[in-house]
Order: sequence, then C-alpha cells, then structure tokens
Amino acid sequence: MSGFRAGNPASFPQLFERVTPALCAWVELRLRRESGKRTEAQDVLQEVWLRALQAFETYDAQRSFRAWILGIAKNVLLQSYAKRTVAFSLSPDAHPSSMGCAPEPADQVTSIVTRLAKTDSFQSFLNFVDELEPEEQALLLYCGIEGYSCAQASARLEISAEATTKRWQTLRARLKQNSAIEALAMTILE
Repeated sequence: MSGFRAGNPASFPQLFERVTPALCAWVELRLRRESGKRTEAQDVLQEVWLRALQAFETYDAQRSFRAWILGIAKNVLLQSYAKRTVAFSLSPDAHPSSMGCAPEPADQVTSIVTRLAKTDSFQSFLNFVDELEPEEQALLLYCGIEGYSCAQASARLEISAEATTKRWQTLRARLKQNSAIEALAMTILE
C-alpha cells in the first residue's frame, strides 16, 4: 500500500471500506446507548467519510487507520450532540437539519455502507447486540471495537479488571459460536 503511505487520496476508499464494518458497528452501538436517538447512523457515516477524506493528507501512517477513523467519528458524534443540545434549548421542536454534511451524500460511502447494511450478517450482528445487556454492549464497544485493554475498560465500567476480562472472554466466545455473525464479528473485532 505504498499509495496509502504517501497519503494518496485514491487509496482512501479501499482503506475506508476495510474499516467500515467496525465503524458501522461503533456508530450503531454509540447511537443505541444515546437516549432519545435523533441522529441517524447514515448521516454520521457520511460526515465521517467527508471529514476523513478532507483530512487524509494529514493522516500519519504510523497510527492505526481504524483508530484515526474512530477518532473522527467520535468528534462527529460529539458535535452532533452539541448541535442538537443547542437546537433543543432554542426550541423544543427544533431538530438539527444536518451535521455539516454536503447536501448530496458521497456516493462511495453510501454504496459501501448500504452494501454492508443489506447483508444478513450485519443485521444479525445488530440483532445480537440488541440482545446484549448494556454492560456487554459497552464491553463490545470498548474492548472489541475501540481496542481498549480489559484494564482500561474495567475503569470505564467501574468493575474489576478480572471480571472485565472474564466477561470479555465469554462475550468473544459467544460471538465466535454464532455462525450467522462469526465472520463479520471477527472483522469488526480485528
């Protein structure tokens, strides 16, 4: 991937597509943990694509592309929440019309995300996530997608590192045992 290391914008779609399952799962998990969900996953993903593509030339190849994209996604969600809070404080009926996205969605990100969303395995994965306890969803988010160690996740969850490790091992085993989502889950958890 020499073009990637040089910051070649032509390599961006390929890199983005490779992290899309993890990014989509991350966005879905974050939005599901939000009360009063008004932000749509597709809107977040399009904004992440646009911001990442604009900033791609500044991407440091020494850093994980996945971590870089998740950092952008986190900023997009935080800004979305802030805009929604301001809009709500101005008028209870106000809804932010966008998060700064271009009026037309980026065709490539729409295609990538739509293709993933239509797969049975992604829908099965979302159904699996819906059946998890909130603490298990948080473990999946922190340890599985964001790449935190069990010790780091335990601090966030306010449970012992030993308990976090055991719960994470059990959850990973359940993901691997579910044949409908095993391949996708392993892609998400890379």
